[in-house]
Amino acid sequence: MTSPARLLLSLCLIGLPGTALATAARPVDEPTQSTGTKQGSSRIPEELQQFRGMLIGRMQQRDIEKGTFTVEVDYVSRVWENNRASNPRVAVGRTLTVDGVTGKWLDQLLLIKTGETVEFEAQHRGGSTLTFPGEWLRKVPAFKPADHPVPPDGFRGFSGIIRGTIEARNADHNELIIKVSQIESTNDRSRAKSATDAVGQKIVLAGYWGKMSQPFQELQAGDAVRAGVLHRVPQSDHFTVIDFTTKISSSELTAKPNPSVPESTGSDADFPSGMQGFRGILKGQLISRDLEKGELVFRADQVTRTWKESKAGNTDSCKGRSFTVKRISGKWLDVLVSLKPGDTIEVEAFHNGGAHLDFVSEWLKKAD
Repeated sequence: MTSPARLLLSLCLIGLPGTALATAARPVDEPTQSTGTKQGSSRIPEELQQFRGMLIGRMQQRDIEKGTFTVEVDYVSRVWENNRASNPRVAVGRTLTVDGVTGKWLDQLLLIKTGETVEFEAQHRGGSTLTFPGEWLRKVPAFKPADHPVPPDGFRGFSGIIRGTIEARNADHNELIIKVSQIESTNDRSRAKSATDAVGQKIVLAGYWGKMSQPFQELQAGDAVRAGVLHRVPQSDHFTVIDFTTKISSSELTAKPNPSVPESTGSDADFPSGMQGFRGILKGQLISRDLEKGELVFRADQVTRTWKESKAGNTDSCKGRSFTVKRISGKWLDVLVSLKPGDTIEVEAFHNGGAHLDFVSEWLKKAD
């Protein structure tokens, strides 16, 4: 066969589907025309260097063989505590390249088409690209600002208790969008300059994993709630739930705390000073219960477990004292109805201020 004939045969084989040469090719997308204002292309601005967090953006190009993709960033969805970038939001509107996609994540990348929206974890480890650390990469709905509320600057760094209404529930991320009705209290961890700026505004409350996953399953859009909140990373737009989220009546959303039952830690002389800030499990005898209010009163014998977040300085001071535990709801009312005065019980409860303990929907049982 002459050389021209061999060349013609080779070209034909390359174009035939099903041949080894054809199937060996891996997808490489052509760049799409940006629909937004492009501030830079595949370069890391100084303010984004050493970034650690998550981004949302539109897929512009991908190379499965190299394990890279390029996105135009719409939103910075998370900023982690180990972030060192001075201004992560500078990523918005920029076109950035991400490398380091390997293993099972290549299958995920293959499913995301050019022009579709992707959410992914990213790190800047140096150079002109971001790196995918192998934790989160998935197709998500097109970005809508209403689905990602930005907190007021005066509320950033907040730590304390809020009351509000659940506007939306995201089961993929185990997070809530809450419209804040009241700042019930702050604590000494709060760095917010003007916490009341959040009243009437929406925030993202995340962190419903582990022991908080069960309370999350019982919550729905429209529920009025009271929640412990911590803004660990003020640069990030999301807040973390701490200790509890409990349903309340709509009338409690804006009701002022009863001045006879102060809500700030250490303000009530009747509550043992050594138990203020307690987080853990207590054991004692049930004195009374109120199913309608979702409350119980018991006389403590001992603390059986203390969590690392507890600030109680002397847990032995609980012995022989009577405590009211409030905010028992949902399936736990069935447990409460089965208990009788005189029973020895174990209950997980937190002191969030005032003269009572709050139930955290994790542990209530008749002790053996």
